[in-house]
Amino acid sequence: MSDFEPPGSGQQPDQPATPPGWYTDPWDPQAMRWWDGANWGAQTTAGSPTAPNASPTNTSGLSDVGSWIGETFRLATRRAGHIFTIAMATVLPGSIALTLTAWAASADLQVEKTAARRSGSAECVDDPLAAGCWPSYDFTGWDSSWLVPLALAAAFSLLMYVLASVSIAHQMHAAADDTPATWSESLIAGVRNVPRWLLFGLLAALSFLGLIVVSSVVGGAASPALGFLLGIVSLPLMLLLWVKFSFVTVASAVAPKRTNLLAASWRISTDTLMPILGRLIVLFTLWIAMSFAGNIVTAPISSIASAGIDQEQLADIVDVSGPSGVWGIRDLLGSPAPMALGTILNTVVQIASLAVVLSGLALLYRQRGGPATERPSATSPPLTA
Repeated sequence: MSDFEPPGSGQQPDQPATPPGWYTDPWDPQAMRWWDGANWGAQTTAGSPTAPNASPTNTSGLSDVGSWIGETFRLATRRAGHIFTIAMATVLPGSIALTLTAWAASADLQVEKTAARRSGSAECVDDPLAAGCWPSYDFTGWDSSWLVPLALAAAFSLLMYVLASVSIAHQMHAAADDTPATWSESLIAGVRNVPRWLLFGLLAALSFLGLIVVSSVVGGAASPALGFLLGIVSLPLMLLLWVKFSFVTVASAVAPKRTNLLAASWRISTDTLMPILGRLIVLFTLWIAMSFAGNIVTAPISSIASAGIDQEQLADIVDVSGPSGVWGIRDLLGSPAPMALGTILNTVVQIASLAVVLSGLALLYRQRGGPATERPSATSPPLTA
């Protein structure tokens, strides 16, 4: 007897097949999933199996917002150890590499301040933005040979962030399916799937960019009024693309090979555009709130990161009415150690916020039946009673 034989399997061949109804979800034993008689549906619910032919009450497959938010935080908290390890192996090295490269590039960099000629004059009081009312600044001593190392360090940092995102998405989807997955398994899945994320992520970005360019160029070539109208029209279209392509990262982490990730992400919000949009807005709000709260919590430690900065020199530089002068950036910043500490704290805040967002996206992806390699076939019938 197979793992997904229907109730009544083993009966005589002339007996009816498994009738439609709610049965134990093969991807989540704690939930029920609708079986239409031939295929598993997207809708799930809590509780016990229903009588055959009972119609599903939630055709979207989405849990209510409160339950979804609670589950989002529960999954992120439960896999916090794996998430932290993935971040330490990816985002942190990339951020530190960029910070140290920028530090090395600032060896001969200087900021030259030219004092405001008319600061405090009656003209500046009446018109603070008038010429000569503000100091001017120039940066000198820049060595252009650092452009390539800086570009490589920035690309490496970005690539590590993408790798972390795909790896954490894999870990969060495994948590949503209640499937064991070590941090190394998720990291390997991330390494394997980053190339296709780059491909489909670039295509998604080009769709946004194309919409902006078309509205700007066409509007600018015609008239300001048309440009304004096209800008208004493009906003809901950009919002639509945001909803449709928000699941590319999760799909890249778990979808089978040769899956069109844009199409897979697009189908998640089919018939549920507004509910998905509402939940994405909730995730975006949570991301902003967690980033802000994280910065507040880490502020006392972050003050250590700024302790090496020469506050007196900094005050002279930003003083609008202060004298002219030349300051070395290296002398102003002091040791690179405080900068590295600030980078570590920023990484922790970023990853905590990212994990919550990806946890919420993975739950939505799962509830809407997004393609995933570790799932049983959608045509595998329910377990035998």
